[in-house]
Amino acid sequence: MHSGQIVRGGGALFVLAYCAYFIYSDNDNYFFLIGLLLLAAISFIDDIRNLPGSFRLVFQVFSVVMMLYDVGIFEIWNWLFIISAIIIVTGVLNAFNFMDGINGITAGYSCSLLLILLIINEQLIKFADTNVIIFLLIGTLSFSVFNFRKRALCFAGDVGSITIGLIIAYLIINLIISSGSLLWILLLLIYGLDVVITIVQRIRNKENIFEPHRKHLFQVAINRLNVSHLLVSTIYSVAQFLIGLIVLLIYSFQTEHQLLWAIVLMISGAAFYLIIKTKITGSVWLSDSY
Repeated sequence: MHSGQIVRGGGALFVLAYCAYFIYSDNDNYFFLIGLLLLAAISFIDDIRNLPGSFRLVFQVFSVVMMLYDVGIFEIWNWLFIISAIIIVTGVLNAFNFMDGINGITAGYSCSLLLILLIINEQLIKFADTNVIIFLLIGTLSFSVFNFRKRALCFAGDVGSITIGLIIAYLIINLIISSGSLLWILLLLIYGLDVVITIVQRIRNKENIFEPHRKHLFQVAINRLNVSHLLVSTIYSVAQFLIGLIVLLIYSFQTEHQLLWAIVLMISGAAFYLIIKTKITGSVWLSDSY
């Protein structure tokens, strides 16, 4: 999505923000910290020289296992849920990586998610130390100074996109455990829809889903409509914040109605996504090249 050489690795600020919080708070989440630092190191090396995908995946899974052990799900969930959680969270890490393609999208999306989590933590369910979210917001906003601009000075790189994915997954899993509700998975709906639907479209077209492409909605919008990166990133960020507010509203409903409205939200989101993408590309299957 960019011409010429780009500077990657600016997303290391996310890791530094968490490390600063860890030192400041003197907490004992060592397993998560070890997993995060290991994932950051491997991702940073991958930013410098491309590592084999299978090699990266091993370290991603290990970091996810360390994170899940830290939150204690090995003691409260059965193995089917644990294995499912490992697969889903690893997918979340790579979804954040897939979507990190234009100026400001990772910073804006992450800020929206962190703000929603801060609201939940302060007004609804206490699932984390408020300071960890504040430190992460400071790190994300600091990165935005260099990235959320017309001519970005640096980009998050794998070290940023994958680690912020792990950190946000960590916070959401803590929220799920504290509330006893899986509804909060829908906080990741915006990225989830774009990644999952695009993968389905590419499989339908018999494409290698592991090869780079430009078929996410944000990419086709920029290529076809010639709109600015920052406008698209802002739309994604605002949409994410609104989705977060809707999920908060659904959580306030009676338990028997939550599932129904969650399904309505997912179906409506998928339909809206497909309508917009089809209007831009003229084909629901994106059979042409970009």
